[in-house]
Amino acid sequence: MFGNVVFQAWNIYQYVETPAEYIVTDGEIFTDGRIDEFLQIKDIEEISREMEDSVTIKYNGEEAVITCTKLSSAYLKNVYGIEGTGGMKRFYMNEAAFREFKQSLLENDTYIEERDGTVDGIGNIEYTVRYLEQNMTLEGAGDAERSFKSAKIVVVKSGLSEEQPFICTVDDSSEMSKQAVSVQVRFDGHDLDGLHVKSLKRMGCSLVNETEVLVGEYEMKIRLLHIRYGLLSSLICMVGACALWHMVKKSVL
Repeated sequence: MFGNVVFQAWNIYQYVETPAEYIVTDGEIFTDGRIDEFLQIKDIEEISREMEDSVTIKYNGEEAVITCTKLSSAYLKNVYGIEGTGGMKRFYMNEAAFREFKQSLLENDTYIEERDGTVDGIGNIEYTVRYLEQNMTLEGAGDAERSFKSAKIVVVKSGLSEEQPFICTVDDSSEMSKQAVSVQVRFDGHDLDGLHVKSLKRMGCSLVNETEVLVGEYEMKIRLLHIRYGLLSSLICMVGACALWHMVKKSVL
């Protein structure tokens, strides 16, 4: 019982020490002034405008559609350790997302293997592809009219969570600042009393990833219950063991 208490307590400690990310929106364009207001909230480490975009990737003549998250270069660098480089556009994937991407190509009998890529200076693997953003798509148009551009897919070996597929790209454009109605906010750790969420909602925002946040909070509540009843059970067992020991001693004497 006590071993289980220690295990649950360790998991809660890891949860509290792990940075927390929230995607929030208030339905309005996030101006620089609005973002500065968020930075006044205690424990916020980084914030970025955020947008989701569908992108068509072409590899060896076959196409696959991915959904990527557009974030600022500062956020990618400070939070994920990704150095956004100039020149060719890059789509950063965790390994879970890359497996899904390969599977989508396999459906068209197109293979992408690790040996097809090149390793960058920090161990990530890059693949050269062509891409077409959603707003560049012309239904029924040929490839030339659809304006496919060269890009890199970068499989990030560390820094990105593997809990679920995740794809991101850098976007510091003026269009981003004029269109983004949501921001991604990173706190330096999780809390157990919901103060982070309360602070964000006091700003008049709602959570886009609220279901994910609620699931995490529910799991921690379950772990706290395990600790509470585990400690109580351990205490009862110890008292019972002591009583039994005294009974045995008396019977021997």
